[in-house]
Amino acid sequence: MEVSRETLIARHFPDVERVHAYAKFLETAGIERGLIGPREADRIWERHILNCLPVTT
Repeated sequence: MEVSRETLIARHFPDVERVHAYAKFLETAGIERGLIGPREADRIWERHILNCLPVTT
């Protein structure tokens, strides 16, 4: 069963706005500071947010 990103986040992270802020940080300052590579910007959610769900639950 496919579930939307928003549904997964709301289910596992009660403070959805913080998750979105973290994703935005990774897309901007994370790349500028070398935390992630510039080609990762399009894959923030799949590779850096949603992959963390099993660890946080």
